[in-house]
Amino acid sequence: MKKTKIKYFKNLSNYQISGGITHLNWDVENTFYVLLISGKSFRVFSKTKDLKVLTDRSEKYFLIALGLFSYSVKMIETNPIKLNHKTRVYGKLNSSEINIPRFKNESLNTLIESTSPRTTKIKVIEIRP
Repeated sequence: MKKTKIKYFKNLSNYQISGGITHLNWDVENTFYVLLISGKSFRVFSKTKDLKVLTDRSEKYFLIALGLFSYSVKMIETNPIKLNHKTRVYGKLNSSEINIPRFKNESLNTLIESTSPRTTKIKVIEIRP
């Protein structure tokens, strides 16, 4: 039998965000089983070639391909970033108008002005790639 080989083992996620999903994908040759080890857990795969994992901290993933008389190992390290988010409260003025000076989107302003709430909470999230 030929030697076991891992063609590729990569992370397909465009952004690594804490609390987000990391999509791992691999391709192997001449293997019976594939072990994926991360931290204190491991998973065994026989026909699956990808996995989606919820990540909240940096982690090292080891992929071990097991063949008849050989094995192959590759590692990926993920380091998700934490997002800074702020909640701002915009209140209703006495003249029944809502003042939002920082938004430039006219459709958002007309949508908020057409409703007349007492307090509007808008969550602004900063995303850094």
